[in-house]
Amino acid sequence: METEFLGESLKSPSTLRRIELALQTDGLAVLRGFDADVEQVVALAKKLAPSLLTDHRVEREPHPKTFGAYRVNPGNGEVGLHFELGPTPFRPDLVAFVCVDPGPTTGGATLICDGRKALTRLTPEVRDLLEKRRIRYRLAIPQPVWQGFVGLQDMELPEAIEALRSRFSPSDNIGFSVDPSGFLFLQYADAAITHRSTFSDGIPLLSAIVANKYVGMTVSFADGKPIPMAVFDDIHRAMTAEEERIQWNKGDVAILDNYRVAHGRDAFSGTKREVYTVMANRRAPRPQHAAA
Repeated sequence: METEFLGESLKSPSTLRRIELALQTDGLAVLRGFDADVEQVVALAKKLAPSLLTDHRVEREPHPKTFGAYRVNPGNGEVGLHFELGPTPFRPDLVAFVCVDPGPTTGGATLICDGRKALTRLTPEVRDLLEKRRIRYRLAIPQPVWQGFVGLQDMELPEAIEALRSRFSPSDNIGFSVDPSGFLFLQYADAAITHRSTFSDGIPLLSAIVANKYVGMTVSFADGKPIPMAVFDDIHRAMTAEEERIQWNKGDVAILDNYRVAHGRDAFSGTKREVYTVMANRRAPRPQHAAA
C-alpha cells in the first residue's frame, strides 16, 4: 500500500507533514511501527482537524480514559464500505483508527476504497446521472446523538434546537423537525459526486454510497423519485473493484479523508479485536452545505 510508512514518533513535525501530504495525494495514511496508543492518536487527530466529534450512538463504546475516542462497531460481522455519517450533514472531515489489539489471526481487516479511483469505474450513464442529480436522505436521529455531532451536548433541548436552527442557511438543502422526546427528523440533499474534500480540494470524488445503510433511513433522488437499482449496483461494483485491506498490528494507525476514502470491515471470529476511532473536523462543528 503506497500510503504506508514507518516512523518513530507521532509527535514529530516531519511525521505530521508526511501525513498531511498522504491525505492530500491519496486521502489516506497508514502508520506502522509507532506503537501508538489511543491518547496519542486523539492528539494527532486534533493537529490535523482540531474539532472532535462527540459520538453518542448506542453501538459506540467510549474509551474509558480518553475523550473523543470510541470503540468501533461491536460484533464480528462484515461491515460494508461506507463514509462515516455520509448520509447526514454531520459528516466529519477526518476519521482516524488505532489498533489496541488485532484479536483474530484471520479476518477483521479494515476495508478501504478511494472515491477518486472508484469514480473512474462508474459507467458513463451512472456517472452522468449522479453528476446531474442530488441524493436525498431521510432519517431520524436520537437527541444525544445529534447534539453531540454538532457540539451542543451540554444544552437543554429547547436551546439546542434554536442553536441547530441557527446553523442552517436556506442554501443547505436541509429540513428538520424535533419531536417532544428530542428525536431529530432530518431531510438532507447532497451530491454523490463532490469536489468538497478539505484535504484534497478540487478533485472529483465518488463521495456517497446511496444505499439504505442506516436503520430507518430512506434514500431517493432530491425530487423524491426512486433511484434505480442499477445505480446502487454500479456504485457497489465500482467501490468493490477499488477495495483494499488494512491488516492490523498492535499500535498501527490509519487516518482517512472521510470525503474521499470509504471504509468497512471483514468478518472475523472471536470478540477480542479492539480498534478505536476518532472523528474530527478541520473547522468548528456545523452541518455541511449540500452541493448546489
